[in-house]
Amino acid sequence: MIKTRSLLATSTAALALMAAAPAFAQDDIDDVIIVTATKRQTTLQDTPVAVTVTRAETIERAQIQDLIDLQSVVPSLRVSQLQASTQTDFVIRGFGNGANNPGIEPSVGVFVDGVYRSRSSAAIGDLPKLERVEVLAGPQSALFGKNASAGVISIVTQAPQFEKQGYIEAGIGNFDMYQAKAYFTAPISDTVAFSLGGNYQTRDGYFARTDSSLPRLNDRERYSLRGQLLFEPSDAMTIRLIGDMSSIDEKCCGTSTVRTSVTSNILQGLGYATNTGQVTNDPADPFARVFFGNKTPANTLDDFGFSGQIDYDFDNDMTLTSITAYRENESYSDIDADFTALNFLDGNIRNSELETFTQELRLTSNFDGRFNFQVGGFYFNEDVSNEESIAYGPLTRPYIDALTSAVGIPNVLATIEAFDPSVAPGSLFNDNVDIRESFTQKDETYSLFGTVDLELNDRFKVTGGMNYTKVAKNVTGSTVNNDIFSNLDLVNNPGLRAYATGAVIAQVPGFASFPAATQAAVLASLQPTIIGTHNAIAAGLFGFQFQPQFLPFPNAVEDGKVTDDKLTYSIRGNFALFDNVNVYAAYATGFKASSFNLSRDSRPFISDAAALQASNLLPNNYTPATSRNFGTRFAEPEDSAVFEVGAKAKFSRGTMNLSLFDQTLENFQANSFVGTSFVLSNAGETNVQGAEVNGRVDIFDSLKLDYAATYLDAEYIDFSDAPGPAGTPIDLSGTTPTNISELSASFGLTYEHEFQNGMSGFLRGDYQYESEARISNTLSPEGEAILQAGNALATRTFEYPGYADRGQNLVNVSAGLELENGLAIQLWGRNIFGDEYFTTLFPGVAQFGVVNAYPSQPATYGLNLRKNF
Repeated sequence: MIKTRSLLATSTAALALMAAAPAFAQDDIDDVIIVTATKRQTTLQDTPVAVTVTRAETIERAQIQDLIDLQSVVPSLRVSQLQASTQTDFVIRGFGNGANNPGIEPSVGVFVDGVYRSRSSAAIGDLPKLERVEVLAGPQSALFGKNASAGVISIVTQAPQFEKQGYIEAGIGNFDMYQAKAYFTAPISDTVAFSLGGNYQTRDGYFARTDSSLPRLNDRERYSLRGQLLFEPSDAMTIRLIGDMSSIDEKCCGTSTVRTSVTSNILQGLGYATNTGQVTNDPADPFARVFFGNKTPANTLDDFGFSGQIDYDFDNDMTLTSITAYRENESYSDIDADFTALNFLDGNIRNSELETFTQELRLTSNFDGRFNFQVGGFYFNEDVSNEESIAYGPLTRPYIDALTSAVGIPNVLATIEAFDPSVAPGSLFNDNVDIRESFTQKDETYSLFGTVDLELNDRFKVTGGMNYTKVAKNVTGSTVNNDIFSNLDLVNNPGLRAYATGAVIAQVPGFASFPAATQAAVLASLQPTIIGTHNAIAAGLFGFQFQPQFLPFPNAVEDGKVTDDKLTYSIRGNFALFDNVNVYAAYATGFKASSFNLSRDSRPFISDAAALQASNLLPNNYTPATSRNFGTRFAEPEDSAVFEVGAKAKFSRGTMNLSLFDQTLENFQANSFVGTSFVLSNAGETNVQGAEVNGRVDIFDSLKLDYAATYLDAEYIDFSDAPGPAGTPIDLSGTTPTNISELSASFGLTYEHEFQNGMSGFLRGDYQYESEARISNTLSPEGEAILQAGNALATRTFEYPGYADRGQNLVNVSAGLELENGLAIQLWGRNIFGDEYFTTLFPGVAQFGVVNAYPSQPATYGLNLRKNF
């Protein structure tokens, strides 16, 4: 309540300040920005939505290649690339997910020319010939429906033109970067025009290898093609057909070790495979960017699709729009799963395929009066398949033997093999033991939406919107698990009982010399101690069951189906305070359906334990039913809501857009890596309050300043069972969620000059700032406390690492000249001062206390030549 009063007080003061500004205004700035954030063309100033628009000129001059680069000019947007090129999270106002599991659809919806891209892997390619990119902050489900609970990124490309134009471009840069781009559009007839564009980029990696003969990592090898046809058979009808394809074949992503532990010493003792004599990099120098892994990761992506949009204007001032699309997306990755120079994990392979069909139909009025409406429907049909495998390496068994010895249970694996008749000698953690999984998902979604615009007078307009969405998902999951140790019932294992018996009688002096009858009596008296020792050892070994038995589904208890439906809505009021100042207030809700865990980390809900046991479906080591064996099949739906006030102003020498908001998200779908697996869970309630401001100031006619800033005050209101180290729950209630900087800002200063000989030029500098942000829940102070408590390997107290907070200070520059004949040259540099930070931290895989990280990209620079025609 205190926060809400503070937000309202701040908004009142800010609006009062903007209301005073028109006294200084004369003629409005000529620049008018058209957006389609409300699925109809409106000016940015008249749109009562928090939307940031980045136009083609800014994208080209700032050398923004993709959505990852876009965050440098949109502070409310964060894009994080994780262990593979295809594993990327889009985050708006601190909310977003979708990486590391194809079953998790993003909370930030990405649309390209009105077509929904259902996964981040389908939206990470280089940006095509653009008109603009719109980033809509906050829930947008009332109009966009599916998976817009946190916001929307809308990419709008240039339609074919009836005037011949185009360009060809070539560029070079550091790390042996080469790129080529081309675009051409022209009329075919008076009613048909086409466009064709493409780009190709190759670059060496900026992560070196300990063996210089091995390929560098974090390279770039990608291309894309995009063709369009525009038909205008009559004044009333427009048909736009689009076909596109893109491909990525890269070696990504390099990691650095930022903290070692006693397990690092154990690995070091097994031998090393690098010419440095070490199994990991020096934690004191993680930004040396040298990858010690013995395996070269591979990432490929093939994405293609086609769409058709038909717009028909009726004589009664209404427009019918149909957007039909089909897309396919295939991705493959193979990573060094242990991130060290030793082959104790051989690899982690993932193959994912998506086939998506979408159909949107809407009717929009264009009346001259005070009333307008929009009504439509959306259909989504998607098939997902995901196959994944992970294998042990030749050093897995030696490493586990060393670990068990370190915690006081030496030779335990050999004893189990000797006394358990079901286990062959040498079979536990054997080289090339693998686990293979296969999942399918069928997703069918229907939604109906509508909006009503009512102008109460010449200055005040109210807009209401509703969306009813129904989502049905059918999922299958199965695995082939050859990990014998993970399949053992340790509580009732005869080999482990023999080990416990030996450990107990070893404490009885002279036991071996006792007569047989005396030995039997002593053993009988020691049974409670033996059982207790057995259970204690079993508890210690549970953590080494890295790949627990998987219960296939659907089965007699779990049908593998979920159906969600939700009515979301929005209400917005827009008031023209002055001719050049609009203020608005809005309340909107959002929704994202349940997400299935399409990985081997999928577990039955513990609430189903009794029914599964009654049906004799539980694997042998799932009893007794403990949280260790159970988890989640899917995460519950996300529900979001935002209250927002804002103002949009145009002045004689600039613009300003301001919004203040209070946003809540219930059941945020969190996918957390805990050292050996990902845990999919729901954060009960998260709240963020904040402010956003962006705009432009024309300091002089030739000197312009673009500015944007976001302030976020975020908190987990309820996340009492967050996944912690090794899956141990931690209470994060009251803490700040990960990857949320309190203050983010960007400034772009551009100087333009027209020479008398027809030549023009520009100089541009961009500065991006982000205050420190926590980048790992597992490695939070709460997680560290769990990590060391009662663990035999906790030989020292771990202090909360300073590197778990990340801040940014990035500077980008560019300069260009264009001759009267269309020949242009551009010099550019990104992160020119080499600011260093980590994008993500994660626990070492099966390495207690080790922390790994993904370092930021170093300085890059280049030269481009272009011929416009």
